[in-house]
Amino acid sequence: MFRPVGDVNASLPPPDSSEIYVRRAVLDEVDALTAIARREVGPTTAPADVVRRVMSHNTEGFFTVLHARPGPMPAEIIGFYGYLMLNLPGVEAILSGGFDGLGPDLSMLCSERDTPAALYGWCAVARGVNKWARPLVMKQLSGPRYQGLDFYYRAVTEDGLRAIIKLGCVPARPGEAPARGCIMVKRANPAAKAA
Repeated sequence: MFRPVGDVNASLPPPDSSEIYVRRAVLDEVDALTAIARREVGPTTAPADVVRRVMSHNTEGFFTVLHARPGPMPAEIIGFYGYLMLNLPGVEAILSGGFDGLGPDLSMLCSERDTPAALYGWCAVARGVNKWARPLVMKQLSGPRYQGLDFYYRAVTEDGLRAIIKLGCVPARPGEAPARGCIMVKRANPAAKAA
């Protein structure tokens, strides 16, 4: 059950009478979001200054996950999703192995006014609430602007790899086996595009 709140906000109730909210991330949250990423994923995540630089270029694919419990306490930031809007040079760099996920080159990313060529799942941290939060994010990324786009991912943890495989992703490079560090893709139209 989705309950939209504004144009990019949405919530879904988990079984404990609290609510999980997903809304567009804002630059003021970058320090909290990167701290969550370091705690849940590890030290090999993009630092706050890099995330701030990328979000300043285009906030379109960044979503904050909040947990609101009954009562007067404010909602707590518990995770986030970061999708990079790739242009064609960005897709080529992903496929050739020349994309730097720890410090993306902004020339490989779309600005908010450009139409993306593909999306790259840069970071997803929603431990324990992914089954509620991810559908809310995907609803935001299912509009006409994103129709027909491939989604690329690179798992840096075993949990991340399992989640990516569960999404139906396959290795982007022919002959490669699914593994941490492998570029995986969920094709928008598998029959129309070759890996």
